[in-house]
Amino acid sequence: GVSGVAVERGLHLLMGNGFHNAEQERGAIELLIGKRCEALVVHSKVLSDEVLIDYAMRVPGMVLINRDIPALKGRCISLNNSLGAATATRHLLELGHSRIGFLGSDHAIEDASSRLQGYRDALSDAGVVADAELVECGTPNEEGGERAMLNLLAKGLKVTALVAYNDAMAAGAISVLADNGFKVPEEVSVVGFDDIIYARYLRPKLSTMRYPIELMAAQAAKLALQLAAGEGEAQQSRIYTPTLINRHSVAPLRS
Repeated sequence: GVSGVAVERGLHLLMGNGFHNAEQERGAIELLIGKRCEALVVHSKVLSDEVLIDYAMRVPGMVLINRDIPALKGRCISLNNSLGAATATRHLLELGHSRIGFLGSDHAIEDASSRLQGYRDALSDAGVVADAELVECGTPNEEGGERAMLNLLAKGLKVTALVAYNDAMAAGAISVLADNGFKVPEEVSVVGFDDIIYARYLRPKLSTMRYPIELMAAQAAKLALQLAAGEGEAQQSRIYTPTLINRHSVAPLRS
């Protein structure tokens, strides 16, 4: 999304990666500032609000993506992760499921805690007691989804549906379910999150929450260029809403 805006405007794109590590995130930002980048789109998950505010004061054209800091009103573009997970969980509840597991990320970032909270909120709103035994966490990739699903199955608890932290974990879970003789969605429904490209090519095709990251990134790039040019700040931060993409991995609870 950022690259598309840069190409469209005849600009060069420089990129650094922080790998969810505070010092590496700091180093990447310092490197870009040192290269005299006037417009920065920063996706920082572990640096504190205070550190990011300090950088933003130094670089008027710095915009945060996937982060909402009240002190940087108008310079943040984020996703309502809690609402997304709640929407996925409510969809399953509406189909009659109440024994709904959650496969979460073990990364200590806001996305992980927000999605877990959204799952819990939806259960609570429906009068369903959240069972901590139905929550398993792992690395947010296919292997992490496999391990989390294996741990959940090992408990021998009845689960008729799953909400996964992301599509990769959902793919790992579906593989484990198939290996253990469970049919998706006839016996276990699965909802992912992100709507990455291969979600529509899984079998069954994965129902998921669409995360409009490319749209958000393009908006962040345009805003960063606008601020760098001194064209004023937006009046409020933008919080995007995930939308349910209903494919074939979810079905009503069978009696």
